[in-house]
Amino acid sequence: MRTGFVIAAPGQPLPELRAEVLRDEVRGVGPLVATGRGLRAVAEAGLERAFVCAVDMPYLNSELIGVLAAAADRVPADIVLPWDGRAHYLAGIYRSALTEQIAVRCRAQHARAGRVRRYAADRDATAASADQRQHGSRSALSAAIR
Repeated sequence: MRTGFVIAAPGQPLPELRAEVLRDEVRGVGPLVATGRGLRAVAEAGLERAFVCAVDMPYLNSELIGVLAAAADRVPADIVLPWDGRAHYLAGIYRSALTEQIAVRCRAQHARAGRVRRYAADRDATAASADQRQHGSRSALSAAIR
């Protein structure tokens, strides 16, 4: 019987798990997309909340998860996180209803990243054009640097 969801990178080897494995579709964009994917699966399973955590948390234990779950039952919060002077966003109880808010934020980040990539590409093209005018070609510039 499956007891939860695990989000893994494409092709990432995993041991046998008592969880449904979902593959993160986008590499290198941080944990928000994967969190949204997991919470969507939780919502589709008819669950209101999920414990979300990163895999590299050596001090995480079931007692902490229990404390967070109990707090989530008591307070009307969308996210309940451990606190030791700072919030730990990759170990908390999240409402599955956050999926749309996460999707909106991910789309905005993707659009912003596209603008940054276009700016960088335009800047590189402008710099290459200036280099070619000054040195005749990229290879001439490379030779001048050596």
